[in-house]
Amino acid sequence: MIEPVANMFEAAFELGPTGIAVIGMDGRFVRVNRALCQLLGRRTDELVGSTSALFTHPDDVQRTAEAYTHLRNTGTVFAIEKRYLRPDGEVVWASTHGQTVKTADGEALYIVAHFLDVTAIRLSEQREQEASALFETAFADAPIGMALFAGTGRWLKVNRALCELTGYPEAQLLGLTTQEITHPEDVDAVLEHRRALVAGEADHYSLEQRYLHAQDHEIWVNVSVSVVRDQAGQPLHFIAHIEPISERRELQASLRALADHDPLTGLWNRRRFGEELARETARHHRYAEPCALLVIDLDDFKSVNDTHGHHAGDELLSLIATRIRATLRTSDSVARIGGDEFAAILPNVAPDAVSHVIRKLRRVILASRITVNGETFSVSASIGSQPLDGNAPDQQAAMAKADAAMYQSKAYARA
Repeated sequence: MIEPVANMFEAAFELGPTGIAVIGMDGRFVRVNRALCQLLGRRTDELVGSTSALFTHPDDVQRTAEAYTHLRNTGTVFAIEKRYLRPDGEVVWASTHGQTVKTADGEALYIVAHFLDVTAIRLSEQREQEASALFETAFADAPIGMALFAGTGRWLKVNRALCELTGYPEAQLLGLTTQEITHPEDVDAVLEHRRALVAGEADHYSLEQRYLHAQDHEIWVNVSVSVVRDQAGQPLHFIAHIEPISERRELQASLRALADHDPLTGLWNRRRFGEELARETARHHRYAEPCALLVIDLDDFKSVNDTHGHHAGDELLSLIATRIRATLRTSDSVARIGGDEFAAILPNVAPDAVSHVIRKLRRVILASRITVNGETFSVSASIGSQPLDGNAPDQQAAMAKADAAMYQSKAYARA
């Protein structure tokens, strides 16, 4: 037996998955279905005879009234997305659509409205908006540089800290690429890291590199980059955190200098000189290039400190160090290896030229004079040399032989 049409529509109304209501032209609910009661958290008898304004969020009451008025006056479709309040205070969002039912003569009888629960969609949008706002705030106010840039390197979005770091106004920086403000010597390394990132060989990279400041000086930065991909895994853009590290690198350089150099003379210290001597010894053994080691000891330097004070001794040491460095080639290595003792490595020097260098150094040291309390004085030097050859198989042996030659020279001078 076929169900009567009236009963079929009754079932569709009552059992439909979305809220449905028949609303009188005075705005009061005439009939509501089960889904609408569930949506609003109300019983049928609470809704029938009431207007939707009683259950509407206060902020949406006015525009709801305006929408209903427009519907009654024009007879067009009513559509609005609004908030409703459940008895426990919970807010639900519903997309509400209504249309006027009229007689054949055009007289408005009532409104049929459908209510679709879109709370989950709205909450998701709200979370996205909040996340976006949080990102925008964190991006704009971050104490370090932050940026988005395209695969071509073109800047897409930059924050205030990056503009201040690079010296470029935002509009000007957005007209450039990352490569254009990267030091030319660092571009290849940057592009290789970026290639590996796009290829999926890494999920991020961090690189210390140089940027070219708008005022034409170099700045060191640490750039950490990740790639943002679409659902298909294709790169959309890159996000970068850019931290200035010029001060840190300067400090590291200063610490390295302190570790490698004598603080009084600025020459290499004994430890650093030993490393260079080991390198030159290994180089000689491999390529058999001529190389000589010199040990320089200032004669009777103790009397300078005893007679004129340590300040005068330090002044004389500094002057002699400067003169030795100026006399030797830039390729030669010079160090202060003791209180009044210096050493030098002379790579690629012919054996017969070493004696000439020694004589020149003696003259230069003796001519290094200082004046204290009206008295001018200087010191002489004893110099021993040792070629880096098969008779000195390592740096320790070479140093010992050069030292012995120096003492022999000192003894000869006293004789």
